[in-house]
Amino acid sequence: MFTDILQQWLATQCASIQGVHSAVVTLPAQGSQGSIVVRWPENGQVLKPLLIAAQSVLKHRKPLIQVPRRSAGKDSIPTVIATPVHVAGQPMGAASLSLKSVDEAQSRAALKTLNAAIPALGQLFQAEAEHKTQPPELEMVTGLLATALTHKRFSASVTAIATELAGLLGCDRVSIGLRQIKRTRVAGISHNAEIKPRQDLIKALSTVMDEAIDQAASIQLPQNPSGSPRITLAHQEFSERFKVGSVCTVPLFFTQEPVGALLLERPTDRPFSRQTIELCEHLASFLAPVLQMKFRLDQPWPKRFLTTLFRFKSSLLSRNGVTSKIVLVILLAGLMLASLPIVIFKISAPAQLEGAIQRMVTAPNDGYIKMIHARPGDHVSDGQILIELEDRDLRLQQRELQGELAQFESAYGAALASRDRTRLAVASAEIEKTTAQLALIDQKLSRIRLKAPFDGVVILGDLSQTLGAPVRRGDKLMTLAPAGDYRVVFDIDERDISYIKVGQTGYLALSSNPSRRHRVQINRIMPMATVKDGRNTFVAEAKIIDVAQSALRPGLKGIVKVEVERRSPLWVALHRTWNWLTFKFWSWTGYA
Repeated sequence: MFTDILQQWLATQCASIQGVHSAVVTLPAQGSQGSIVVRWPENGQVLKPLLIAAQSVLKHRKPLIQVPRRSAGKDSIPTVIATPVHVAGQPMGAASLSLKSVDEAQSRAALKTLNAAIPALGQLFQAEAEHKTQPPELEMVTGLLATALTHKRFSASVTAIATELAGLLGCDRVSIGLRQIKRTRVAGISHNAEIKPRQDLIKALSTVMDEAIDQAASIQLPQNPSGSPRITLAHQEFSERFKVGSVCTVPLFFTQEPVGALLLERPTDRPFSRQTIELCEHLASFLAPVLQMKFRLDQPWPKRFLTTLFRFKSSLLSRNGVTSKIVLVILLAGLMLASLPIVIFKISAPAQLEGAIQRMVTAPNDGYIKMIHARPGDHVSDGQILIELEDRDLRLQQRELQGELAQFESAYGAALASRDRTRLAVASAEIEKTTAQLALIDQKLSRIRLKAPFDGVVILGDLSQTLGAPVRRGDKLMTLAPAGDYRVVFDIDERDISYIKVGQTGYLALSSNPSRRHRVQINRIMPMATVKDGRNTFVAEAKIIDVAQSALRPGLKGIVKVEVERRSPLWVALHRTWNWLTFKFWSWTGYA
């Protein structure tokens, strides 16, 4: 592939430079001439002057132009240009071209064009040099990590890694196990997608891995006489039972703790060398964190929690578990502090401010609205006119009745003069009837001006846009509340109603001024539940016991917090969960 790229580069330069006869790219050699990498044309003959020029520029490290003498014949040496290729200050090769033209100016232009393309050639030489010096371990690690991260599930990932390792290291079988609570579980076997834990082979593999993990060292069988002696009883039993010639087990370490092992098997005629074992240890150091991470992510959360607890316990019992011991002491101290009744248990509920008394101003008669003297939010005094109704119809009725009354009184006088008792009785009855009707009209006229029954604030009834509108007797026109006398109405959730009692105190914070707290006291709890926003709630009332209430207005909303009693922070945080669990347990089993 490298030569193909060089060939393409050389062909491009020959096409861009006019009059090229032939060209070569060479590498330094021990002889008098360099070794040819590529040539142009590919099947053409390489002129000796090209190789001589390449050797010269490699030696002197600078470009070269050779122009033949004008007196030379047709068989003379053509014009040759050559330039070295430097990588990190060292000559790595040379490019030489022969030109058909003998013009020196044209030759210099061709050399300039060639020099402009030399940096790209240097990059190609550098990439090839790095590729040749790249260690095989790095390639293997890169491939294994890519394999591990390609698969989503842990089981598929570990099986693919074992299979790839078997091919790279020439093993008959590679097994990978992970440590789980003092026991190693086989997680993957090369060329085997299914693992049955009860198989004798799986149990034997786990035992062999445990032997290497317990010693925290790599174990090979047959043992290397020059290596450190190891306990290999499980390895020998495994080799004899399953007819395995060479066995090598390499522990997997993560944060200086063994988390698993690699078990490799080969035939007897191919034992594991020291270099192979070191390579396996190198690969294991990269694979351990990745496998451990994928294993943890693949576990359900209850199992992850139990694993974390077991590791914390192991860290506590170890000599180096100072940090874990400090964490345990802090947790116990925090738990003890959270169990003490040091906080006041408060129940929060949405609240609304209302007047302690609300008086409706209703229409006394059928009529029409004539004039409005107050709107919602206005402060009114006792006896102040709020609304005036039209009185024209009543005045007309009054005049009509007054005329009728005069007629009846005249008839009564005539009957009295003629001593006609019958007419006298009729006239007297008509006078009484008309007098009563006039009294009713006078009463209605006295009530067409609706007045405030007390000092207060208008909270409902904006009639400024309804002048002249008809009203019927009993229609609600305005609502008044006394100024400075309020009540707080709030909804208590049914889960908290058992903690609420009359006489308890708390604080009210209104959304209009959250920084100001008003102290309240519960004076009433409604015995009936109501449904609000899909929840059962009980309405409670409280009075404000603050002295200053000048900034309060009916209709303001906020939050009230009722102080119940001192409780522990742990109880405050978990009492609802505990009550829910108790209720569900009783509903399922019938036992409290």
